[in-house]
Amino acid sequence: RSSSWAYPAAAVLGVLALGALLLQLRPRSHQQDEISSQSVASSAASLTARHPKLAPASPWVTTHDWGPLNKTVKCLRHKSHREATHCMPATGCARHVIDDLASPEEVRVLRDLIEWLVAEAWGGGAGPPSVVDLHQGSISYKDKFVLLHKLMEFKKVNFTSEQIDTYNAVRDRALVRVKDLFAAPQVLPEMTFFSHINASKVPQNMHDEYWHAHIDTEQYGTFAITTILYLNDLGSDYHGGAFRFADDSVAAKEALGGEPGGRWSSVEPKTGRLVAFTSGRENVHRVEPVTSGVRLALTMAFTCNAGKAASVSRWEGGGGSMHTEAEEAAG
Repeated sequence: RSSSWAYPAAAVLGVLALGALLLQLRPRSHQQDEISSQSVASSAASLTARHPKLAPASPWVTTHDWGPLNKTVKCLRHKSHREATHCMPATGCARHVIDDLASPEEVRVLRDLIEWLVAEAWGGGAGPPSVVDLHQGSISYKDKFVLLHKLMEFKKVNFTSEQIDTYNAVRDRALVRVKDLFAAPQVLPEMTFFSHINASKVPQNMHDEYWHAHIDTEQYGTFAITTILYLNDLGSDYHGGAFRFADDSVAAKEALGGEPGGRWSSVEPKTGRLVAFTSGRENVHRVEPVTSGVRLALTMAFTCNAGKAASVSRWEGGGGSMHTEAEEAAG
């Protein structure tokens, strides 16, 4: 593979214009788990601030701890969640932290992959968060998502067999692990994406405000289980960016437009750590603002919705399943 920083950023405009903005995908409604915003919690004033100041959380798992660790929580599934969660047991909602899902070499390959792709996209999104979805074939570029395969054609770069094999091996292993952790043998792999949060960038709009509290099943509609694999270390690679769970109803209501407050517990990310949790209202969560450095993670979701799972094809190293549909739509 090659890196092409010699290309001026303006050179991509010719590619973006091709086929009536062929590279452009869709509005930021595709925003992903850890970098999604709840518009009801955003305000015009917050757009001018670098990030909010959050009250301290109680540490649950620090970088010095070693999983597996877990906490059982009462399931709070809304009737609208049934399609996403019907194959899940009625009880046993939980939060898990494990530190042995991926080997150090596998984590290195995944970390290098996301860093390389964002570099090829001239730094990715205009604001702090950038997203890469290999299955849909999308990557953040300035204020939009663009087609990954077109970007790679323009930059004359390709994925390696090591990248493809490592990505699929880790995703397959995560599926096996969550089936066991949550006693849910029928769950299926769903949306999977990389997140790259660069603290040196200023949020451009509310979609860049990745730190808001949210509920995954309601944010995405089909998540039953969410997992997040961390690819670098809090404290050495970045500061801030801890993961928080709401621990009482006051904190949880913030995801539904309530006032900030309540009790929160935190998980400190470290290289190779996996956080896994049921995606309903029992696990309202947020990411603390990253104050310096770059935070890297891979989110892997799982669902009971067979139709949704079937729409997320296994990644074989191409530009993603969306590019053909997008090109046809562009004419």
